[in-house]
Amino acid sequence: MICYTLTVGFLLVASAIAAPSSDCECGIEGSKSRIRNGKKVKNHKYPWLTHIRGYEDRETGIFYQCGGSLIDKKHIITAAHCFEKEDGTWIESSEIDVYLGMVQSSDDEEEPYEVKKLWIDPDYDTNELSHDFAILTLKKSVKFDRHVSPICLPKSNEGVTQFTVAGWGKTSADPDEETSENLLETSVNLVPKEKCEQQLLDYLVKTGELDANAAKNTTVEVAETHLCAINFETGGDACSGDSGGPLMYLGEDGRWYLNGVVSGSWIDCGVDKEASGLYTKVNYYHDLIKKKAPKACWL
Repeated sequence: MICYTLTVGFLLVASAIAAPSSDCECGIEGSKSRIRNGKKVKNHKYPWLTHIRGYEDRETGIFYQCGGSLIDKKHIITAAHCFEKEDGTWIESSEIDVYLGMVQSSDDEEEPYEVKKLWIDPDYDTNELSHDFAILTLKKSVKFDRHVSPICLPKSNEGVTQFTVAGWGKTSADPDEETSENLLETSVNLVPKEKCEQQLLDYLVKTGELDANAAKNTTVEVAETHLCAINFETGGDACSGDSGGPLMYLGEDGRWYLNGVVSGSWIDCGVDKEASGLYTKVNYYHDLIKKKAPKACWL
């Protein structure tokens, strides 16, 4: 899920952030705390985080795990590739379970929310992961409480360069490693588009997919729907199982805002600490989100 050198778990701030005054109650951290492994861990810190399971065949009990972000009482933003089967077809909405208010990935005693509709960007490209964006519409409205509430959507994110990624994914590229039982988080820095494209070019040379001399006259481009991010100090980034989860930031108003959706990378997490992760830009879908989820909060 997340490639780590950071402390696992949620670090408890000195005091709970009070909900700012607004007609929109979004982006407010949860408030219940506990002690775990000698560290103060904050449960439900991100009450908009969703645990999504997509089944190709429910009888086998095998599912694809992804994250998502609740943006109102019935809509969740996530990644398109989470629902793509190996044969290139899509998982049916009836085969998707959504869990809210989850702390550990095994906390599935509660009945999951059923999905009424799965919308996937028709321009999604499985090879480039461009337009890797999906919206789930739930059959039943969510009741908000301190464990379950939506994240805010930013009218503008100009100048924001540091973000947080959270999820239940793996912590390395080891194929035998299980996804994390605990919800983990790491901070990442925005990587300028030009630098990200140079990273991709360097990677192609390093892996032998592109000759070093040829690279001097080669241009590569990151998809228009993507932004790049990685922790400059640790190489921390999203990993397998984190897909669809939020790339978010804490605004000056004390609210959390959804800036991107975990999409992927051109290399497995943790293999190259200089290879950025790819995230789908939420603001690219501003008009679409307003149309499909008119009650989501844009601040």
